[in-house]
Amino acid sequence: MVDIKNLYEIINTQKEALKNFNPEIFEIPKYIVDNLKYPFFDWQKNAFENFLFYENPNFKLKKFPTHLMFNMATGTGKTLLMASMILYYYKQGYRHFLFFVNQNNIIDKTENNFIDNTHTKYLFKEKIVIDDKTITIKKVDTFSDNPQGIEIKFTSIQKLYNDIHLQRENQTTLEDLHRFHIVMIADEAHHLN
Repeated sequence: MVDIKNLYEIINTQKEALKNFNPEIFEIPKYIVDNLKYPFFDWQKNAFENFLFYENPNFKLKKFPTHLMFNMATGTGKTLLMASMILYYYKQGYRHFLFFVNQNNIIDKTENNFIDNTHTKYLFKEKIVIDDKTITIKKVDTFSDNPQGIEIKFTSIQKLYNDIHLQRENQTTLEDLHRFHIVMIADEAHHLN
């Protein structure tokens, strides 16, 4: 019988061995903590530390292209982790983000969490500052060539499919998906098969 471990099991084993030796490896960067409206709960912190460990080139765990999933129960704060990832990937040079789900009602809820700083569940601080630069987050229908901040396109998987197969004006095309470096974030991924 072959013992196949999940990625989180591999990470946790290596993390525990290294944590005592060099705890700074697992510190969540200040630019993330300082720009989130809410602090992490322990389980969110652990999940994000695992993500950082996976992303660290010294540990050679990362596969290309990267596909990661956070398997967490409803109400445990996955959306805050997504907001953290947006900040992380912005710092890595990404400016285009595609958020897709299987139902439009989830899009509306999440849009408020990421875009509307007057909304009660907005996840970022009022002013996002990274490297002494104020960063804007903007909802877009199509990605620009030189974004000044973070651009997020919110869509359903069905609409995205139609956009790339039935080309019309002012929509994301298959060419855009190839041309831009895009971070794709899916919520309720178990529905996307």
